[in-house]
Amino acid sequence: MRETVDNASRLEAVSLETLREQTSDPFLRWSVPDTGLLGAWRVGDSFAVARTRGLRVAMPAPWVLMLGEPTDVSALIDELPQQLGAVPGGVTVSASAYPLVPADQWGLRVRGRWDYRVTSSAPATSEDVRVREVDDPAAINELLDAGNSDAHVRPGEPRIHSWLGVSDDEGLACVGALTVTENGGAHLRGITTAPRVRRQGLAWAVSAALTVRGLREVSPEVALGVYTDNAAALALYSRLGYTRVHHLVSAARAS
Repeated sequence: MRETVDNASRLEAVSLETLREQTSDPFLRWSVPDTGLLGAWRVGDSFAVARTRGLRVAMPAPWVLMLGEPTDVSALIDELPQQLGAVPGGVTVSASAYPLVPADQWGLRVRGRWDYRVTSSAPATSEDVRVREVDDPAAINELLDAGNSDAHVRPGEPRIHSWLGVSDDEGLACVGALTVTENGGAHLRGITTAPRVRRQGLAWAVSAALTVRGLREVSPEVALGVYTDNAAALALYSRLGYTRVHHLVSAARAS
C-alpha cells in the first residue's frame, strides 16, 4: 500500500501538447495523435499516454504507450489501472521496462519487439536502380503476399502518400509505401523485395527514394518501425541514416 501511495504522489497528469513540448520526443510528435486520447502522465522523465486505440486498428483498447527508465515506468504501471478504470488492452513499452509489466495479470502477450527510428537527412539515391511510381494495386498486393504477408500497409488504405518500386522482366521486384500519420509525419511502411531478387540493393534504393520524398513533400523528419530480429533491415536503415529513438516491446490481449 505504501508503494502505491508513493507512486500516486509522483504521478503528474499533463496534456499531450505539454508532454510533446517538454520531451521533444519524435514518437509523440509524429506517431501519437490527439484523437482518442484518454490521458497522459509523467513520472520524472518517463511518461505514459493512453488512447482508445493502438498504433494499429487491431490493437485492443485501452492502449498505453510507456516510455522511459524502468524505475519511473514501474510507477506508471502501478497507477495506470486506477487512472484508466481498467487494465490496458495493449501496451507499447520501452524494452528495458517491459519485464516490469504484469503481462500475465493483464492478459498480455508480446506482439513484437521493434525499433522506432527517425532521420532528418536525405540519403544519397541510387543512380543504378530506376525507382518509379507504382499505381498497380494488384501487383503490389501480389508482391506483399509473396514476400511480406504481414505488412502493415496495403493499397487503398488511408494516409498513403505514394508507392515507389522497382520492376524487372518478371514484374514488380521491390516496393514500399510512404504514408502520412495523423500528425502529418512521413512514415515508411511495407518495404518488400521479391525473393528472386533479394540482396541486390533494391530495398536500399526504394527506401532511399521514399525517404527523400518524405523529407521533401511531407515533414522535416521521416520515421519507420523495424522489428529487431530483422538484422538485414536494421543494417539497411542504419546505412540510410535512420537513428534509433526507442527500442520497444508491444503486447496485447488476444483479440
